[in-house]
Amino acid sequence: MAATVLEKGRVYAGFRPDLCGEAKQRAHAKYLAAILDALINRHRAFVLFLPHSVENDGSDITAARHVTEQMKATSADHAVVEQDCGPRLLKSIIRECDFLVGERTHSLIGSISVGTPLAALTNRQDTRTHGIIGEMCRCEGQIIDMDVVSEERASQKVQELFESRDTVRRSLGRIQEELSQQIEETVRAIKGGPQTR
Repeated sequence: MAATVLEKGRVYAGFRPDLCGEAKQRAHAKYLAAILDALINRHRAFVLFLPHSVENDGSDITAARHVTEQMKATSADHAVVEQDCGPRLLKSIIRECDFLVGERTHSLIGSISVGTPLAALTNRQDTRTHGIIGEMCRCEGQIIDMDVVSEERASQKVQELFESRDTVRRSLGRIQEELSQQIEETVRAIKGGPQTR
């Protein structure tokens, strides 16, 4: 399974706004580590951390390392990809995985577009994830708001999503078809061609 984690932007800012600096970073990494450790323990999952942003300030590689430092699982149970995963590479790797636990919106969109079941970790103020993943792609039930959901409940919810991934995969297939149809209709409307219903 794949994981995308971060330490900057609106998803991170909304996590434990009462904390800052190293205390926030440790609490965030611990929260994610508990979720991933539970998947490894219960389902023998192997976690592949995929970075999407590798800038010096807030690199996803650094964020992934912070999470692995908090994990109880052995290093044989996870790996961190240490190069920038542009959108195409990110999407192609996610296609080969059976599940994604993601904070990065691009990875979540990629997961839906290739039919890989997912758990989206964010917060209530993240209108982008809720708007795109939740409303547009009808995956609101796969979004976990870390600002109001405890570490234990988040871990349970991710377990439930992982265990129902075959059902989720089928629903993603239907969503993909509908979105493709909408895109085709939009393209035809823009080009001025006949529209079908």
